[in-house]
Amino acid sequence: MKGNMPQQLRRADWINVVLGIKKFGVKRSEITTIQKAYSGSGFHCFIVGQSFKRFFRHPLNPLPMFKK
Repeated sequence: MKGNMPQQLRRADWINVVLGIKKFGVKRSEITTIQKAYSGSGFHCFIVGQSFKRFFRHPLNPLPMFKK
C-alpha cells in the first residue's frame, strides 16, 4: 500500500470490515495470511450490532466512516 500512515490504516480498517472484498491493491494471499494470523473474535458481529444501534438512535447522523 502506498500513501501516508493514516491513509494506510484507514485502508486496512476497510479491508478488515468488508472481509477483503475491497483490497486497495493488496494481494489476496497477503489478506488471507493476516486474517488467519489475527482472528476476528466476534469483531464483525459487534460492528453490525453497534451500527444498527447507532442507526436507530441517530438515523440522520451516520458513523464517521460513512460521512463524506
